[in-house]
Amino acid sequence: MPNRTVHLAVGGVIGAAAAGVRAHIGATEYVLPEALGGAVGGMIGAWLPDALDPPNHPHHRGIGHGCAALMGVGFFMVNSSATVDRLRSMAEKLRAQAGALRPDDQLRAVLLDAVGLLALVLAGSITGMGVGYASHLVMDGTTPKGLPLIGLADA
Repeated sequence: MPNRTVHLAVGGVIGAAAAGVRAHIGATEYVLPEALGGAVGGMIGAWLPDALDPPNHPHHRGIGHGCAALMGVGFFMVNSSATVDRLRSMAEKLRAQAGALRPDDQLRAVLLDAVGLLALVLAGSITGMGVGYASHLVMDGTTPKGLPLIGLADA
């Protein structure tokens, strides 16, 4: 049965890969910050099912581990595209503003670039969180206990 370390490692790797691919498909030149955000988001997403349903007994599969939760993650991923696009657009605008500043205003330029970079990391973390959560459920679904349909039965 996968433990926390396995869930976090797999979630981080899958989150980074998914966010990097999404950034590449989105034709952004900043794949690395989004992949980094995807790794962090993937680890958070992989941790969430056990945060919702603590593994303090063998039958800890509550609503956070149900197939309904997996469908909710799919809904989240489909509807997160607009948010990711807005974050990328904000990052581009901030980088353009930073590039247009006078040479004597470099501190402001660095701050604008940093906030733009943070927006890209956040965009990647959104993708990573969804696939990290899904990876946890898929791994738990392969165990003998499996996943409950909704997660409200046998506690």
